[in-house]
Amino acid sequence: MTGDWNGAGCHINVSTKQMRAGGIEHIEKAIEKLRKRHAEHIRAYDASGGEDNKRRLVASELYTSIHDFSAGVANRGASICIPYRVILPPTVTHMP
Repeated sequence: MTGDWNGAGCHINVSTKQMRAGGIEHIEKAIEKLRKRHAEHIRAYDASGGEDNKRRLVASELYTSIHDFSAGVANRGASICIPYRVILPPTVTHMP
């Protein structure tokens, strides 16, 4: 399909029991596993072997480059955005 693919994507929330309530270390381990296979995943999760992802993941201020993998707390431009509340102590029930 031709045209502007900017913004045509998918948002997925992932949570395991270990990742909840103080589990940032488990989140970081999962992120490192994904980082190591980033290029492979770009190709695998695309019926065109990565060509459609190249059109969709255009470098802009909204997205990281298809060649880069990033993660950060409250960083909506990162490949993986960790919600701020995840790093708060369990006793904090709302964001400051």
